Amino acid sequence: MSAYNDSGLKTFTAGAAIAQHSLVKLAAGVLTVAGVGDRPIGTLEEASGAADQPRTVRLFNCPGTRKMIASGAITLHAVVYLDAAGKITATVGGDIVGMALGAATADGDIIEVLPLEGNSLPADMVAALAGTPTGTPTGTIVDVADIALSTSDVYTDTSVNTAINTAILAVNLQAVELQTTLNATLAKLKAAGLMATS
Repeated sequence: MSAYNDSGLKTFTAGAAIAQHSLVKLAAGVLTVAGVGDRPIGTLEEASGAADQPRTVRLFNCPGTRKMIASGAITLHAVVYLDAAGKITATVGGDIVGMALGAATADGDIIEVLPLEGNSLPADMVAALAGTPTGTPTGTIVDVADIALSTSDVYTDTSVNTAINTAILAVNLQAVELQTTLNATLAKLKAAGLMATS
């Protein structure tokens, strides 16, 4: 018969030695440290010294704040993100996991965090949306005119055609980049089950 848990604390088997307050995930039925791109289930209440030890996790649906391990300096009230080795960082990268209610000055500092897990897109989706198109549009009238007069003080059919073609090519390059980014984002949403595949 299935059980349920309404305390926000649940015991799992550790898959390795894991530091107290690490963000953890389940992999192959055991606890492991979470890293960038993972979906952690909570924080470890007590360090595990080795694999196969039962350890309690403070799940993300548990009310209240919790302690987490910083991977570097974090300012008070900064939004913190999942980092490598079950730690948190103020540098945008992994998923948002909370807001710092204390400041950290160095790697390994333990601070109080207000959990905000689930309030962001997974990191791979954020990456799909990131970046700036590199196509350089020269499609304004002023720019076209400058290109048309770049080799002469007199407009010619050839110079005007060259200017217009250059502008169209640049705008098309941006359109291709935007379409590529959109396609990648849609693929991530479909893979995550957040969008129908048909």
